[in-house]
Amino acid sequence: MKLASKIRIVDDHSYARLVMAETLRKEGHEVIEAGNGVEGLQAFVEHKPNLVITNVRMPEMDGVELCRRLREISEVSILAVTGLPGSETEAAILAADANGFMAKPLEVCALID
Repeated sequence: MKLASKIRIVDDHSYARLVMAETLRKEGHEVIEAGNGVEGLQAFVEHKPNLVITNVRMPEMDGVELCRRLREISEVSILAVTGLPGSETEAAILAADANGFMAKPLEVCALID
């Protein structure tokens, strides 16, 4: 039996958020959504998720900055997703101390493995 997790999805693309959220909810997880890094950070303290899945490129606060700020206050697991994979993007994500990253388009089933 899997334990349900509280997961924060931060992505400015509403369809990507919807697909990830519905997939994770079907697996029994509680999912909280945010449309950008600012919203994601503001609600983080209130909801205390076990995992944050964040897009890298977003308006207002990108995923790399969100990772940095989350690391100042938490050791939460962070998975970054990006439509621009490459060594520079990967280096920035890892330097911000994310636990891992996935390239878009996502294989949604990989989220539940």
